[in-house]
Amino acid sequence: MDIEIVIALDIGSSYSGYAYQFSSDFKENPRDIWMSDSWGSSNNTHKTSTCVLLREKTLERIAIGEDAEREYLRFCDTVDEFEYHFFKNFKMVLYTKDFRNDEKPENPKYQAEDYGGRHMPFTLVMSKFIEGLKEDCLERFDRYDGERKALEDGKDQTTDEERKRKIDEKKIRWVITVPAIWNDFAKDAMRKSAILVRSYQR
Repeated sequence: MDIEIVIALDIGSSYSGYAYQFSSDFKENPRDIWMSDSWGSSNNTHKTSTCVLLREKTLERIAIGEDAEREYLRFCDTVDEFEYHFFKNFKMVLYTKDFRNDEKPENPKYQAEDYGGRHMPFTLVMSKFIEGLKEDCLERFDRYDGERKALEDGKDQTTDEERKRKIDEKKIRWVITVPAIWNDFAKDAMRKSAILVRSYQR
Protein backbone atom coordinates (compact mmCIF):
# COMPACT_ATOMS: atom_id res chain seq x y z
CA MET A 1 0.00 0.00 0.00
CA ASP A 2 1.35 3.42 -0.96
CA ILE A 3 2.22 5.82 1.85
CA GLU A 4 0.10 8.98 1.66
CA ILE A 5 1.52 10.85 4.61
CA VAL A 6 4.56 10.81 6.88
CA ILE A 7 4.07 11.96 10.48
CA ALA A 8 7.07 12.63 12.71
CA LEU A 9 6.79 12.80 16.50
CA ASP A 10 9.47 14.92 18.15
CA ILE A 11 9.57 13.96 21.82
CA GLY A 12 11.88 16.19 23.80
CA SER A 13 12.87 16.23 27.45
CA SER A 14 10.82 19.38 28.12
CA TYR A 15 8.67 19.96 25.04
CA SER A 16 7.23 17.77 22.29
CA GLY A 17 5.29 18.13 19.07
CA TYR A 18 4.76 16.68 15.63
CA ALA A 19 4.93 17.54 11.97
CA TYR A 20 3.53 15.86 8.87
CA GLN A 21 3.79 15.98 5.11
CA PHE A 22 1.69 14.55 2.30
CA SER A 23 3.51 12.44 -0.25
CA SER A 24 1.88 14.50 -3.02
CA ASP A 25 3.14 17.74 -1.47
CA PHE A 26 6.67 16.34 -1.15
CA LYS A 27 6.85 15.76 -4.90
CA GLU A 28 5.95 19.39 -5.58
CA ASN A 29 7.77 21.07 -2.71
CA PRO A 30 9.82 19.03 -0.19
CA ARG A 31 9.68 21.98 2.24
CA ASP A 32 5.90 21.97 2.40
CA ILE A 33 5.62 20.60 5.94
CA TRP A 34 2.74 21.07 8.38
CA MET A 35 3.00 21.40 12.15
CA SER A 36 0.53 21.76 14.99
CA ASP A 37 0.15 25.41 15.93
CA SER A 38 -2.80 25.27 18.33
CA TRP A 39 -1.48 23.80 21.56
CA GLY A 40 -2.67 26.89 23.40
CA SER A 41 0.86 27.70 24.50
CA SER A 42 1.58 31.17 25.78
CA ASN A 43 4.94 30.88 24.02
CA ASN A 44 3.32 30.47 20.59
CA THR A 45 5.41 27.45 19.72
CA HIS A 46 4.64 24.29 17.79
CA LYS A 47 5.26 22.19 20.88
CA THR A 48 3.64 21.41 24.20
CA SER A 49 5.03 20.24 27.55
CA THR A 50 6.33 16.68 27.74
CA CYS A 51 4.01 15.49 30.49
CA VAL A 52 1.13 13.08 30.91
CA LEU A 53 -1.68 12.67 33.44
CA LEU A 54 -2.98 9.16 34.20
CA ARG A 55 -5.76 7.87 36.41
CA GLU A 56 -4.25 6.02 39.38
CA LYS A 57 -6.30 2.81 39.35
CA THR A 58 -6.85 2.19 35.66
CA LEU A 59 -3.84 4.04 34.20
CA GLU A 60 -6.28 5.67 31.79
CA ARG A 61 -4.67 8.60 30.02
CA ILE A 62 -6.53 11.79 30.90
CA ALA A 63 -4.41 14.37 29.09
CA ILE A 64 -0.95 15.23 27.83
CA GLY A 65 1.00 18.46 27.54
CA GLU A 66 -0.32 21.71 28.88
CA ASP A 67 -3.79 20.20 29.19
CA ALA A 68 -2.32 17.66 31.61
CA GLU A 69 -0.68 20.41 33.64
CA ARG A 70 -3.92 22.37 33.92
CA GLU A 71 -5.96 19.29 34.81
CA TYR A 72 -3.47 18.22 37.48
CA LEU A 73 -3.53 21.64 39.12
CA ARG A 74 -7.32 21.56 39.11
CA PHE A 75 -7.35 18.08 40.68
CA CYS A 76 -4.95 19.23 43.39
CA ASP A 77 -7.50 21.86 44.42
CA THR A 78 -10.64 19.73 44.17
CA VAL A 79 -9.84 16.04 44.71
CA ASP A 80 -7.17 13.79 46.17
CA GLU A 81 -4.16 14.29 43.91
CA PHE A 82 -3.00 10.75 44.70
CA GLU A 83 -5.89 9.43 42.63
CA TYR A 84 -3.78 10.46 39.63
CA HIS A 85 -0.25 10.08 38.30
CA PHE A 86 1.28 13.23 36.87
CA PHE A 87 4.60 12.75 35.06
CA LYS A 88 6.71 15.58 33.68
CA ASN A 89 10.19 15.59 32.13
CA PHE A 90 10.27 11.82 32.62
CA LYS A 91 12.39 11.36 29.51
CA MET A 92 15.39 12.38 31.62
CA VAL A 93 15.49 8.75 32.84
CA LEU A 94 17.25 7.96 29.56
CA TYR A 95 20.10 10.31 30.42
CA THR A 96 21.10 8.67 33.68
CA LYS A 97 24.56 7.15 33.84
CA ASP A 98 23.24 3.72 34.87
CA PHE A 99 20.88 3.59 31.93
CA ARG A 100 23.59 4.50 29.45
CA ASN A 101 25.84 1.75 30.76
CA ASP A 102 23.29 -1.00 31.35
CA GLU A 103 22.75 -3.71 28.77
CA LYS A 104 19.19 -4.36 29.93
CA PRO A 105 17.05 -1.23 29.47
CA GLU A 106 13.95 -3.21 30.48
CA ASN A 107 15.42 -3.44 33.98
CA PRO A 108 12.61 -2.50 36.42
CA LYS A 109 14.90 -0.03 38.17
CA TYR A 110 14.35 2.33 35.25
CA GLN A 111 11.24 3.97 36.59
CA ALA A 112 9.62 7.31 35.89
CA GLU A 113 8.67 9.22 39.04
CA ASP A 114 5.41 11.14 39.27
CA TYR A 115 4.84 14.32 41.27
CA GLY A 116 3.69 12.28 44.24
CA GLY A 117 6.97 10.36 44.42
CA ARG A 118 5.47 7.14 43.04
CA HIS A 119 7.14 5.14 40.30
CA MET A 120 6.06 3.38 37.11
CA PRO A 121 8.02 1.69 34.30
CA PHE A 122 9.51 4.26 31.95
CA THR A 123 8.29 2.45 28.82
CA LEU A 124 4.69 2.44 30.11
CA VAL A 125 4.71 6.16 30.88
CA MET A 126 6.36 7.03 27.58
CA SER A 127 3.90 4.83 25.66
CA LYS A 128 0.99 6.71 27.24
CA PHE A 129 2.52 10.01 26.16
CA ILE A 130 3.18 8.77 22.63
CA GLU A 131 -0.39 7.50 22.48
CA GLY A 132 -1.71 10.93 23.44
CA LEU A 133 0.53 12.70 20.94
CA LYS A 134 -0.60 10.31 18.22
CA GLU A 135 -4.30 10.77 19.06
CA ASP A 136 -3.99 14.55 19.01
CA CYS A 137 -2.20 14.44 15.68
CA LEU A 138 -4.78 12.14 14.06
CA GLU A 139 -7.72 14.18 15.33
CA ARG A 140 -6.26 17.42 14.00
CA PHE A 141 -5.22 15.79 10.76
CA ASP A 142 -8.62 14.16 10.19
CA ARG A 143 -10.31 17.56 10.46
CA TYR A 144 -7.79 19.18 8.17
CA ASP A 145 -7.81 16.34 5.63
CA GLY A 146 -11.60 16.38 5.37
CA GLU A 147 -11.60 20.11 4.65
CA ARG A 148 -8.65 19.76 2.26
CA LYS A 149 -10.35 17.06 0.17
CA ALA A 150 -13.62 18.96 0.09
CA LEU A 151 -11.87 22.09 -1.18
CA GLU A 152 -10.11 20.01 -3.81
CA ASP A 153 -13.56 18.91 -4.97
CA GLY A 154 -14.47 22.55 -5.52
CA LYS A 155 -16.58 23.09 -2.40
CA ASP A 156 -16.47 26.47 -0.67
CA GLN A 157 -17.76 25.02 2.59
CA THR A 158 -17.45 21.63 4.24
CA THR A 159 -20.00 19.57 6.14
CA ASP A 160 -19.46 18.10 9.60
CA GLU A 161 -19.20 14.65 8.02
CA GLU A 162 -16.49 15.80 5.63
CA ARG A 163 -14.51 17.43 8.43
CA LYS A 164 -14.61 14.16 10.39
CA ARG A 165 -13.26 12.08 7.50
CA LYS A 166 -10.73 9.52 8.72
CA ILE A 167 -7.47 8.72 7.00
CA ASP A 168 -6.51 5.09 6.50
CA GLU A 169 -3.80 4.57 9.14
CA LYS A 170 -2.22 1.90 6.96
CA LYS A 171 -1.23 4.72 4.62
CA ILE A 172 0.65 6.58 7.36
CA ARG A 173 4.35 6.19 8.05
CA TRP A 174 5.17 7.10 11.64
CA VAL A 175 8.59 8.39 12.66
CA ILE A 176 9.87 9.03 16.19
CA THR A 177 12.95 11.20 16.32
CA VAL A 178 15.80 10.23 18.65
CA PRO A 179 19.12 12.01 19.27
CA ALA A 180 22.02 10.62 17.27
CA ILE A 181 24.19 10.64 20.41
CA TRP A 182 21.93 8.13 22.20
CA ASN A 183 23.21 4.63 22.68
CA ASP A 184 21.32 1.59 21.42
CA PHE A 185 19.73 0.93 24.81
CA ALA A 186 18.07 4.34 25.00
CA LYS A 187 16.83 3.99 21.41
CA ASP A 188 15.51 0.52 22.22
CA ALA A 189 13.55 1.90 25.18
CA MET A 190 11.80 4.37 22.87
CA ARG A 191 11.15 1.58 20.38
CA LYS A 192 9.59 -0.60 23.11
CA SER A 193 7.43 2.33 24.19
CA ALA A 194 6.17 2.85 20.65
CA ILE A 195 5.37 -0.85 20.28
CA LEU A 196 3.25 -0.71 23.44
CA VAL A 197 1.02 1.88 21.79
CA ARG A 198 -0.10 -0.73 19.25
CA SER A 199 -2.14 -2.42 21.97
CA TYR A 200 -4.17 0.72 22.65
CA GLN A 201 -7.41 1.53 20.88
CA ARG A 202 -7.70 4.56 18.68
